[in-house]
Amino acid sequence: MESTTANLCAEHSWPFLLASQTERHPKMNEQEFIANMEELLETDPGSISLSTQLDSLEQWDSLAFVSFLAMAHSKYDVRVAPTELRQCKSIADLMKLVEKR
Repeated sequence: MESTTANLCAEHSWPFLLASQTERHPKMNEQEFIANMEELLETDPGSISLSTQLDSLEQWDSLAFVSFLAMAHSKYDVRVAPTELRQCKSIADLMKLVEKR
């Protein structure tokens, strides 16, 4: 069935479906994850690190929370449960949450 789905997706120019059906995103690295978080939080490059505490970030609000769920899925093909995300205290915790999937 997967090859049928892949052929159908390719035939209809749906590469996003083809990619999600047949491959996962490559393993992330620390710099890439931090850059993605800086973009999500709309902060300056170099302004956060893995040790940054979420409660110290003015930008970490309900919109950032939901945006993180979407980013984890779109960039890393990982679905994060909101209950697990609420337990995260730092950028490192967020990265671990995505990596463990």
